[in-house]
Amino acid sequence: WPLMEDYELVERLKTYAGFPHHKRVQGACKGTVPKLRSGVRRVQVLDTAVVTSARRWLRKGIWWTTIFNQFIISAWHLGVSPFTLARWYYRV
Repeated sequence: WPLMEDYELVERLKTYAGFPHHKRVQGACKGTVPKLRSGVRRVQVLDTAVVTSARRWLRKGIWWTTIFNQFIISAWHLGVSPFTLARWYYRV
């Protein structure tokens, strides 16, 4: 996949850990940990930093980049091909 592979990975990890697929976990923002179904595997969080580029954020701005990213995510949920999404994403 040329785009959305990281998003797909996180969605699959949520399912693997027992969280509902494509739904926000209630209470997560309040620092509470929701109860998982019995027999569900846990995901190990590593204490490792990830480095990414801020070029798009600096060039386009926070608001534009956030709205555009949400547009891409919404289109992916509606079934738009990752190849089409990549064309849109990298054209901008």
